[in-house]
Amino acid sequence: MKRFSIYLVTFLIAVSLLMGMCACEKDISGDSKKVYLHGQMNGYTTLMFTHAVDEMIRDGQTRLEVFIMSPGGVVADCFGAVDVLNYAKSRGIKVICVARGMVASAAVPVFAVGDIRIAGPNTVFMLHKPDRTGTVNEDYLEMMDLHEKLYITILADNCQLTYEEIDKYCTEFTWFTAKEAKRWGLVDIIR
Repeated sequence: MKRFSIYLVTFLIAVSLLMGMCACEKDISGDSKKVYLHGQMNGYTTLMFTHAVDEMIRDGQTRLEVFIMSPGGVVADCFGAVDVLNYAKSRGIKVICVARGMVASAAVPVFAVGDIRIAGPNTVFMLHKPDRTGTVNEDYLEMMDLHEKLYITILADNCQLTYEEIDKYCTEFTWFTAKEAKRWGLVDIIR
């Protein structure tokens, strides 16, 4: 019985971690959907965004609100989420990204691609280059170089900073406030 309890607790923790990463909820108004992104980004995040956008297209909804409070996660999954949000925009869905608390690392480009980007006055952001620890071969280094270029390009395409300025900020861990993000053109509204 004790062993079963340990397995059950482990299972429940795993499920709660997965559910805590990204959850979807339909807005009462009927023309929009809300997606909550909190915790570590991973493939599940992109999958939830994909399901939400597919439902919106099927149901004729036109507004997607993405609430983000995330320390980041897997950079490749960030690119998947960015692609899903850009696809939604190409289908006439207005994407509103709302940042609260901390939006860091791989979560920043996801926030950046919103049509309207809102941050709470106490939101902090963080940029850095993809982690290369444990790099063991040239193929991996080549992939990390590509990820780094994509990360910086997405940000440069969605704010007023140049590629070179973002590259410089990414050299070290760069933390900045919502006010700084607004000055850089990464945030449209602070509230």
